[in-house]
Parts: sequence; structure tokens; C-alpha cells
Amino acid sequence: MSITFENPTRRFDESINCMRFSGYDGAIEVSFFLKVEALVKLCPKLNETEAEILQAFDLRLQKIHKAASKVYGQNRKTYVCTITSEDI
Repeated sequence: MSITFENPTRRFDESINCMRFSGYDGAIEVSFFLKVEALVKLCPKLNETEAEILQAFDLRLQKIHKAASKVYGQNRKTYVCTITSEDI
């Protein structure tokens, strides 16, 4: 089964400087952490305010989901995945 992204909920976690969102492998929820550095790679002119980070995430959602699928596919035994700039 492949990973799907049915839940549009996402949030910026300032304490770890990441965007958090979820994907699903069947009924299993997988947590994703997108490092802000990776988002900056997608949006080089990004000012790192929460509002701009959320907007940049929404604008690049397809690329982010593609990277998340790739990272998850590398190790399907983990249900917490971090996406870094190398993954984008």
C-alpha cells in the first residue's frame, strides 16, 4: 500500500523548526516533519515567519508530498519521518 495524504491539517512547530503533517498507509498514521531548511530550498526568498512558512508549505504541497512519499518508501517500518533539504 502507498502513502496517502487525506488529512489537510498541518502546523508549524517552532520548537523544532519544522512543519508537521500526516500521511496514511492504510489505517496507519505516519507523522512527517518537514525541516524549514527544506522549505527554504523550495522557496529561496522565504522570510521565516510562521505565516510565510504556512503559505509556502501550501503553495509547494505537491512537491512536499512527493518528497514525503520518497522518504517513507525508503523505510516503511517507521511511522515518523523527517524531510530535509536533501530529500527535496
